Amino acid sequence: MVTEVSKLLELQRLKQKLKLVILIVCLRWAYEQGVCVVVKSFNNGRMKENLEIFNWTLSEEESRMISEIPQSRGCRGEDYISEKGPIKTIEELWDGEI
Repeated sequence: MVTEVSKLLELQRLKQKLKLVILIVCLRWAYEQGVCVVVKSFNNGRMKENLEIFNWTLSEEESRMISEIPQSRGCRGEDYISEKGPIKTIEELWDGEI
């Protein structure tokens, strides 16, 4: 999925304008949206790079540009559903937001 995201023209433009890696731009956007992001890396360089999201902010226009990119869920959540568990359907898991 990262490959597909990195090819988006809007993000390419922001990358050039902000002189930042696309992943960092996306992490900052998610953070500004109030999303809890779990970044999986044990590479010291990448972990340090990920902390750079706190040193700047997106403008309203930059944030809007990213918000207008069509989005989809990377994981629908089928593994969390069970007839015997508290969550029985995809719709119930996502509260109708899917």
